Amino acid sequence: MAPISATEVTDDEYVQMMLYLPEKVSKCINLLAENYLGETNIKVYYMPYLLNLKLHDGMSQKDLKTNISCDKSRISVVVHELIDNGFVYNDAKGRNSSLHLTEKGHDAYTVSKMFFGIVKKELFGLNTSEEVKKKDVEFNNRLDELIEKYTQ
Repeated sequence: MAPISATEVTDDEYVQMMLYLPEKVSKCINLLAENYLGETNIKVYYMPYLLNLKLHDGMSQKDLKTNISCDKSRISVVVHELIDNGFVYNDAKGRNSSLHLTEKGHDAYTVSKMFFGIVKKELFGLNTSEEVKKKDVEFNNRLDELIEKYTQ
């Protein structure tokens, strides 16, 4: 597919392009993951969990719900996958979880950070400057606001 110029795109084509953008980004990330993560058994959707558990050792599934915008059943499924694959262990008794990265989980976190760097460079062509980070954080905050507004 040949690149197109912004001046060649009608308003309707632009809207269509923007509506398809999330799927296209997701497809690119998944292709990069297949290429770079290969046999690691690390899935892209594990990465926010690994990051949160690296930053907040011992956090609960409830705490994860605060930091990751997924419903609690999805968080539970992913946490169980992480445990089953040896990335995470739960040392809590009873209903309260206390999640920790295993050595394999720490290694997966390191691989995930490297993968983030690849995604920034390959997909977005970015060497993240403070200005780019600021705009990305503002956009992310705007998405969170819209999700909250239309979820209620």
